[in-house]
Parts: sequence; C-alpha cells; structure tokens
Amino acid sequence: IFQDVSNNYNKYIMNVINDMDFRDKWPKSYVCDDGHCVRSLSEMLIDNWLNKNGIKHEYEKIVEIPNFPNTTIICDFYLPEKRIYIEYWGKYDEAYIARKHAKKKIYKENDINLIELDYNTIKDINKVLGTLK
Repeated sequence: IFQDVSNNYNKYIMNVINDMDFRDKWPKSYVCDDGHCVRSLSEMLIDNWLNKNGIKHEYEKIVEIPNFPNTTIICDFYLPEKRIYIEYWGKYDEAYIARKHAKKKIYKENDINLIELDYNTIKDINKVLGTLK
C-alpha cells in the first residue's frame, strides 16, 4: 500500500498510523469555553475562536482516508458542516516534522480539505480562520 512513497514518509508512517500513541504523550490539560479539553494553549485559542464564531467543530476527530482504509490518523479539529480539517503544527523536532509531512501527504493524496496553523500563523488567527465565518 505504501510502495510508491518516499523513504522519509515510509519511515514515519507508522507513527502517523498510530496517532493515538503520539497523543498519549501530552495530556488534555486545557479546558476551552465550550468544555473541550485540549493539549495546548494554541489549541485552546483555536477551539475558543471556533466556538466564539459559532463554527461547529470536533476535537481530535479520526480522519477517514479513502486511499488508506487501514490507516488511522487524528486531526486536531474537524468542522463537520464545512468538511474541513484543521491541524496545528506545534512542535519542531525531527520526528514531529517527518510525521507532519507524512500527514500532509495523506491529506493531499486523498483530497482532504486542510487548514494549517503554526506558531507564526496562530498570531493571525482572525485572518487565517476568518474565511470560515
């Protein structure tokens, strides 16, 4: 199933497939205005922004991947009425970056609508997410 992908992608695909293991490293310590419990201040900012702007959303939704039916990845946020996934890329170590690229490749190859945020773009959350209103 992963025959035609790059070595880096192939090397880290198991980390993406086992997304639950990755998430076990960080507890859901932050409580948002709508009651969601998230893992970081940035995720809390995103969740609160979505809630404040009346955008229905789910936290840590399993992504259904047509081309990889046995693969389980979890997005940070899912907007069911818009069928859009949101990922906040909040870490910068080598394994995380490789995992990020593997996930992005899965989103792209499956034509999954994705909005990406990181440390720099979270500062302009109104601009980045404002089109969702």
